[in-house]
Amino acid sequence: MKALPPLVLASLGLAGPQMIATPADLLAHAPRFDGKMVTTAGTVKGIQRRVMRNGNAFTLFDLCEETRCVHVFEYGTPSIADGQTRTVTGTFFIEKRVGSAVYRDQIDVPR
Repeated sequence: MKALPPLVLASLGLAGPQMIATPADLLAHAPRFDGKMVTTAGTVKGIQRRVMRNGNAFTLFDLCEETRCVHVFEYGTPSIADGQTRTVTGTFFIEKRVGSAVYRDQIDVPR
């Protein structure tokens, strides 16, 4: 697993207990990261902006390293574009069930 240099971590404000991994590492070693707070970076692809029944906006997108991608759920409408490099911190789930929907290999970014 590739580690970010301490100076980069400090500049990102990432001194907390989260684990740092690439999207490829998250997928290759998913059980190790399941349910844990992780930080990862990659190329944004497939942005979908939606609104819940209760009116809360959220955004779904993939964060990719070459051909390996994790899905990201983020509340609101972050200012992102396809092809942009982005870093996210959130809880990684191998599988998450919400009602009858099943989401796999997803990072939930907290509000």
